[in-house]
Amino acid sequence: MFYLKPDNVITKQDDMETQLAFSPHDEIKSAEMVASTVDLLSEILLRLPTKSVVRFKLVSKRWFHLISDPRFCQLLNPNPNPAVGLFLPLSASNSGYEFVPFSSDKSSFEFVKNHLPSGVIRILQSCNGLMLCCRKISSDDDPEYFVYNPTTKKHSCIPIPPKPDYETDRGISKRIRGINLAFNPVESFRYKIVSACSFDSHFWIEVYSSHTRCWRVQSLQPFSSSADFERGVYWNDAVHWMDTDVDNARPLYFNVGTQTLSNMPKLPLAYSRHCKRDHYYFGESCDHLHFIDMRGPQVKLVVHELKRDYSEWFVKYRVDLSAVVVANPVMASIRGGDPMFWGGFVYEVLAAVRGEEEGDSFLVLRIPGKVVRYDIVLKSFRDLAETLERGIIVRSNSFKYPKVGGFQYIHSLCSSA
Repeated sequence: MFYLKPDNVITKQDDMETQLAFSPHDEIKSAEMVASTVDLLSEILLRLPTKSVVRFKLVSKRWFHLISDPRFCQLLNPNPNPAVGLFLPLSASNSGYEFVPFSSDKSSFEFVKNHLPSGVIRILQSCNGLMLCCRKISSDDDPEYFVYNPTTKKHSCIPIPPKPDYETDRGISKRIRGINLAFNPVESFRYKIVSACSFDSHFWIEVYSSHTRCWRVQSLQPFSSSADFERGVYWNDAVHWMDTDVDNARPLYFNVGTQTLSNMPKLPLAYSRHCKRDHYYFGESCDHLHFIDMRGPQVKLVVHELKRDYSEWFVKYRVDLSAVVVANPVMASIRGGDPMFWGGFVYEVLAAVRGEEEGDSFLVLRIPGKVVRYDIVLKSFRDLAETLERGIIVRSNSFKYPKVGGFQYIHSLCSSA
């Protein structure tokens, strides 16, 4: 029997014939066409989680080179790129770390938690996805420094700054006061290491380049300083150091590009003699430099931000943690056993994290037994993780080692080599 059907009507028989027309071989050819088209493949990969993209490096040489390309890495992880978690020391000796994710994504936690190299290491600094670490075999050995990318699990060793000629001739020994990482993936995938060295009371700066793989003494006049060179923060193409002299707080910064050493504006809240230098937070997030004073029996914090021209600090946020204390009374330190006298509040600001939107900014707090996220704009909070309190002793109104803090983890495909 023959019958007529309109051209724009698809019958069940037509649909079956269409399916039969495409064989598995055609599907393979289509997949191969997508895989071989760089632009199309890039668009697909850019929509996948970073942890999946890392695994796809193993598919082929073509995919490996595409994913390793700095331009692709920049598109996948633009800078400023918000942190997704913290590596938190388990003890004062930094003998181990636990990963605390900022979200409830357990797959992200499983992906990251075992990515630190084996052995007893110490994280010195995290900077835009890379981490500066050191390993010391024994007290008699010099430390071994290396730059590590937790996402790619790649690392590159950093040689110790060479000893000057006069050190051998006269038996004089220079001292490395601090090693700091300077890395800006927007400008380059090369990084630099800034070392503050001293002899007697004279200081100078030495810089290591991952491009030349050698150290170079900067053309600076020797200077005197009481800066805390072990806790540098990279921002605005410069490494910044707080001052350890509580009576003369003049923080320093070294501009890596211009190779100049300058002073930051005086801190927004002056130090006093009875306050310890550990009771503050100083860090960077999404290209913003923050300072938070945590001294004294207070739960109301002021988050200050430094202007890019270094003209002044300004108030960015005012935060009241009273609700967190009410929900966690263990934070309250009672003086002399009398609940009418408060000795302070036991907490530490681990990180001030800026998000893609203004409403996404939050503080990460460590209180006895847990890590808490406090959303600044929403004024809400939630527990992120329970913590092991091994080696932590609460005394007065602070932890025993609050200056250790946490180290932000940022997704990055940048090579550390």
